[in-house]
Amino acid sequence: MNFSLKPHPLIAHWVPGGLVVVAVLMAWNDWSVSTVLALFAGDASKATISIIVLSVAAFVIGEIFDSLRDGRESDDVNWDFFYDASEDEIKRLNESYFTYYVLDKNLVCAISVAWVFFAWHPPAWACWNTLSCHPSCCTGLCFLAVTAIVGITIWILVRDSKLIRDEIKRHTNKRPRSSVPT
Repeated sequence: MNFSLKPHPLIAHWVPGGLVVVAVLMAWNDWSVSTVLALFAGDASKATISIIVLSVAAFVIGEIFDSLRDGRESDDVNWDFFYDASEDEIKRLNESYFTYYVLDKNLVCAISVAWVFFAWHPPAWACWNTLSCHPSCCTGLCFLAVTAIVGITIWILVRDSKLIRDEIKRHTNKRPRSSVPT
């Protein structure tokens, strides 16, 4: 079995998972950066264990997002391309399109989850989770601004992932699909 950790797929899984881990840690610690950084302070063994646990958690979360993406895929891409094409063609497709497609799709999930944590347990300067907040107050506008930024970001990533997927379809469908005997 030839197993190697390649940087492009790792980025497509770890970055979205890391975003969620950071959002959860920040929400759990009342959005205090110094409190979150204190998790890694102290002796070296505590910091090492914390980094390892958080890295594994980030990767697992990224893999869950990727599994969700896999489950929503349609069959319009010739996936046999990854078995039939030359190693150079596969490498070019991975590095030019597929990794960024996966990153875009996984980031949409991660940003959505991070926004939920932000809305559910907002920072101290926000009051949108209390009944005393008037919609026209500054924090209500901040919530709308954050939501608009998140929405625009998700729209950009979804649009980009569709364009990239169209390129993947174009490149993989240049070759005939393998016929599998039944």
